[in-house]
Amino acid sequence: MKHVLSPLCCLLLFLAGCTTVPHTGRSALHLMDNEELANSAALSFNFLKQETPISTDPTYNAMLSRVGKRIAKVAEPDMPGETDWEFVVFDDDNTINAFAMPGGKIAVYTGLFKVAK
Repeated sequence: MKHVLSPLCCLLLFLAGCTTVPHTGRSALHLMDNEELANSAALSFNFLKQETPISTDPTYNAMLSRVGKRIAKVAEPDMPGETDWEFVVFDDDNTINAFAMPGGKIAVYTGLFKVAK
């Protein structure tokens, strides 16, 4: 009985988390709702901001703000609920990276600006 119940519980858990992605029509497994995901991302983003130096370069910050506002404007209609957009430039010339987190948390490292002239 134990051997039958365990896979059955896994299957039910999997099916309960399945939803359809609006734009693609594909099925996806969602173990957290959007609000939980955004809250978790906000905590992680705040931790990163405390641990990583933030750039004060006006050129980089203006560039990210300008591009970020354009992205937010286009993405807003597809984002569930209110999105607390936040754009940060991390001061690390050795890191060539950028990332986005749920809830509108966007970061770019100064190293990316150096190579993407």
